[in-house]
Amino acid sequence: MTHGGTTCSRSLAPKAGVARIIGSEVLIAFICAAAWGQSIERGSITGTITDPNGDRMPGVNVTLTSGELGATSETMTDANGRYRFVALLPSTYTVAASIEGFSTAQQEDIVLTVNQTLSVDLTMQLGSVEDIIIVEGSPLIDVRSSTLQTTELNNEILMEVPTQRSIRGVVQLAPGVHSQNADGRQPSAFGSPGMGVQFSVDGVIINSPEAGESEVPLGFFSVEDVTVLGAGASAEYGGYTGVIVNVTTKQGSNDLNGLVDLQLADNDWQSQNTNDPDLQRSGSDRTDTEVHFDIGGPVQRDKAWFFTSFKYYQQDSKASGDHVNAPTNERPRFLGKINWTPTQEKIFSGMLEYSTRDQAYQGADEGDFIAPGATVSLEGTQYLFNFNYTDMLSQNTLLDLKFGGYRQRQSETPDGGDTPARYDIYEDRLTENWWGPFNANRERYQLIASVSHFTDDFIRGEHDFKFGVELQNTLVNTLNQYAGGKFYEDYAGENYILFESTGYDTYADTDKMVGYVQDSWGINDRVRLNLGLRANYWRGAVESDVNGVRFDQGSVFTPGVGIAPRIGLNINLGDNNESVLKAHWGRYYHQVISLFYSRLAPESDVTGYIWNADDQVWEHDFTEGRGPGQWTIDDSLNVPHMDALDVGWEKVLSRTVSLDITATYRTNDNFLDGVNLTGAFEPTRYTDPDSGRTFNVLNQTNEGENRYYFTNVNHCQDYGQAYREITCFRKVRKYAGITASLARRWRNNWQMQASWTYGEARGNDNNGWYEFLEGRGSQLGSSTFFSDPNHQINAYGNLTIDPTHLIKVLGNARLPGGVVLGGYLSYFSGNTYNQLIRVEDVDQTSDIYGYPAGSFRLDDGINLDLRVEKDFNIGDNRRLGVGIDVFNVGNADTVIEAEQSLNSDRPFGAPRRLVRGRVWRIGARFHF
Repeated sequence: MTHGGTTCSRSLAPKAGVARIIGSEVLIAFICAAAWGQSIERGSITGTITDPNGDRMPGVNVTLTSGELGATSETMTDANGRYRFVALLPSTYTVAASIEGFSTAQQEDIVLTVNQTLSVDLTMQLGSVEDIIIVEGSPLIDVRSSTLQTTELNNEILMEVPTQRSIRGVVQLAPGVHSQNADGRQPSAFGSPGMGVQFSVDGVIINSPEAGESEVPLGFFSVEDVTVLGAGASAEYGGYTGVIVNVTTKQGSNDLNGLVDLQLADNDWQSQNTNDPDLQRSGSDRTDTEVHFDIGGPVQRDKAWFFTSFKYYQQDSKASGDHVNAPTNERPRFLGKINWTPTQEKIFSGMLEYSTRDQAYQGADEGDFIAPGATVSLEGTQYLFNFNYTDMLSQNTLLDLKFGGYRQRQSETPDGGDTPARYDIYEDRLTENWWGPFNANRERYQLIASVSHFTDDFIRGEHDFKFGVELQNTLVNTLNQYAGGKFYEDYAGENYILFESTGYDTYADTDKMVGYVQDSWGINDRVRLNLGLRANYWRGAVESDVNGVRFDQGSVFTPGVGIAPRIGLNINLGDNNESVLKAHWGRYYHQVISLFYSRLAPESDVTGYIWNADDQVWEHDFTEGRGPGQWTIDDSLNVPHMDALDVGWEKVLSRTVSLDITATYRTNDNFLDGVNLTGAFEPTRYTDPDSGRTFNVLNQTNEGENRYYFTNVNHCQDYGQAYREITCFRKVRKYAGITASLARRWRNNWQMQASWTYGEARGNDNNGWYEFLEGRGSQLGSSTFFSDPNHQINAYGNLTIDPTHLIKVLGNARLPGGVVLGGYLSYFSGNTYNQLIRVEDVDQTSDIYGYPAGSFRLDDGINLDLRVEKDFNIGDNRRLGVGIDVFNVGNADTVIEAEQSLNSDRPFGAPRRLVRGRVWRIGARFHF
């Protein structure tokens, strides 16, 4: 395989990427890295010390302490009276300034979040250094960075506001985030597809390298806090088009403490919210039990700390129908973390999480759908790790190195062995066996390096420079087959269709190299420019095994270098850092996933047969070629990107309340897609018998003979396609909106966050979830627009996930008598849908939109989740809590999917799926 002229001979088998990324490329990282700032999961506190006359004071001793972390750091103001503390973990801090002849000035309750720089300026008063003057108030907004709509979900919110106990469930609390699914999967943010949301744990990206969704589950009670970055991200960030979710795991402190938590849920505790049997939630007699234990404390006080946790999840279900073996589901999870500070300048940290899953006889609790013998068993393991080293080389220079990643193995084994599965279309029932074996092996490795520097003698004003590099390698191995190489579709117990294929076993390897530079340029005390540039380099290679023959396609994905500038402007509107106007424009490249190019790996052909009942034989119907050459790829394509313009105003309203109003405009360009080169089409007219409407459509005269070219499809470009006009279609996806968010910091035993987003997502490249080459969206690489041009009809309009209004209110309070109350209230406009018309008079299977996209909209929804807990103090620093979570308190019957077809057994627009009815969960937790 060739990368930029350098030949790299390597196998694509799993583990191949590890040796290289920690080998010679580590040297490249050290050579290329240079700059100042914090790593992306940390923050900074800076400020200026002045005397009563407003003159800046050099040589002042400044001390930073955190009771939560048990950490203390000291520094001294420079010649301009400035000080800075960098690479700080999210926590609550106290800053104290002291010098002979002046009273000590101290500011408390400084809450620092991920990727935040807070300005804490102190004025010294004449007096004794032993006298301490407490400065009222603490900074609520970041006036230095150009980030906007940053949401901090601290540990109190995570523990006391009812959520689904998952990271992708928690992100639903953030402004502008909405999901197409009731369970919160594939969250869309500000009009983006689900894969546009980037998830990271302690700086390690956990998105799937295959499809881009959040793939790595994490023990929820091992999380300290979650920060959601909404807009204006600096050059350190890339590979996203929605929001960035930074998860920080817990760590130990000087105090030994821990948590034991037990959660119970049962299907019988879920209410039905409809009388329609087709819409009622069906489920087995099932109980979910989750036990969590963690403990953290000092290894050496003020030097080293540990944190460890264990979680055990078990799902108990009863067999239904004629099944004998009940399904089992067990998932233990262990996490260990160490932090070591040998000196004030050096910080080491390491984290490892290991988990397994063992699920046997899955489907045995769905006897009406799955017959005995047609169940499946799943096994899996997962490692998530991260190692970090930070070194304060001087007062103004910082080195940060990080290596992390994850390794995941999952296998699905049909319990019926090699016996082919049979699915009865009429009975909606699977018999004989599960569909077939499926293996999903995923790996991601990241090396990030940066050195950071602050200077005030370069050009005008002060500069916080940061240069960094990021090296990333991902490996995806997927095996998907029919059991026994065959799959039957029956109708009312009789033979109907037979499919034959040995499936595919593919390996996809993606390399990514990034270099970036960022400068936060303080021109004066009021005006600051945040300038950045990010350069991205990608390469992808594939191999596959087809019937024992190995096909090595080499490096097939070779896009051009992606240059992503970032320009931010901050204007501080006051003297006390309580009001700031921000504007930011940036280019962000989409996340590169292996599905962009893995179809270039040959697969086994799929052959279909139709049952001849008269002669009692199977007759050949079609052969769909998936061998070498079905897909070719442009060797000079570009990765799609998003351009985002954000303008916002942040204002401190009171000691604990801040306001953020942000206007956002986002457009996407350079979409990738597959052009049908060989499909021959001829125009015809079709009159729909259900609606009586007539459409100009195209009939494919050589159905089943499709070959594709993967590229950035230019308008009306001739790629040698048989149907010339198939590319005369311009893909669009854009979003415009405004978000107002209000945050009340924890004080007097309560806190609250509220947001309102008004927006519109329009275009034709949809933001719903579609598999490769199966829908009107290209987030997974290829839509159907250039495969069947009938899908271009009425394609432009409002996208599927398009909540015009999105209102969220969440908070928690600790009431007298040890009562803890938490809640989450949301109101949202319904998603859009359309009329799908099946064109019967063409040879290919073709559904067209009857009206412009998004012409119909589901009803608005409102939802309330509540948590009530009673705490009992048991001695010093020990507390027992017993709580109840109630989801969908009002048992709302909000429709989340409607019938789109006119020839269905349900009327057009009738509900097809509802939100879950009221659900109860009980639990107990013991803090010590």
